[in-house]
Amino acid sequence: MKKRISFLIQAVGVLTLVLGNFFTAGTALADVISTKEVVADNAKTIDDKWALVTQSKLNEDANLAFDLTVGGLSQAGTVKFDYNADYFKIKDKKFQFKNGNTKVVVDIDGEDSTISWTNAIDKTDLEVILPVKFNRTVNDRELDLVVDDEEIKLPTLTVLDEDEKVKQDPTVEKPDGDLSDDNILKEALADEKASDEAEAVRQEQSANKEKEAAEDESDDAQKERKSTKTRHKPMPLKRISNQTLKRQKHC
Repeated sequence: MKKRISFLIQAVGVLTLVLGNFFTAGTALADVISTKEVVADNAKTIDDKWALVTQSKLNEDANLAFDLTVGGLSQAGTVKFDYNADYFKIKDKKFQFKNGNTKVVVDIDGEDSTISWTNAIDKTDLEVILPVKFNRTVNDRELDLVVDDEEIKLPTLTVLDEDEKVKQDPTVEKPDGDLSDDNILKEALADEKASDEAEAVRQEQSANKEKEAAEDESDDAQKERKSTKTRHKPMPLKRISNQTLKRQKHC
């Protein structure tokens, strides 16, 4: 009887230990999943009216939009960002987004593109919108982007040549997810326009400076030529009278 009770006690202890290990492992796995630094989803291409873009043409503009969650383990960090640059182009630039005190910067720099965040208290959700331009035809294909080595698929897209006709959809489809705040898109477009205008002004100022410098060099060259002519101008010969020549002979 004592041996049977002892066996039961040992069996209960082993079972408790096994269940405890399973619980600990499950809790650890849940912590890893719930504390992932960056999560991106609901990626899509949309137009300026928030309508989902499924057909477009070469060199036409659109917007790459996706939901982003940052923070968890740390309040600040940086992860790698990549996208199908062969099919649509994003201008090399730092795009900034905010939610409260949390700030996210999407730094587009070719293969070295990154997503950085600061002041993320616990997890913070943001909406990222990046202006894009299609630079290659696509036939009913799912493009993708990569955030922190995680691939996110975009809805099926078709991009036609410039001279082809785009089939008009009978209904306008609103994108899924919480993309109701038009201010985000407006700010992104306004920022893009301001950047282009500033670049145009800088180029015009640079051209004007180069023109002024060329004119100054031309004026200096003309002045130098005039000065050289003046220095090398022959002196007038002084006439000598016959009387003077006679006096010189007598001497």
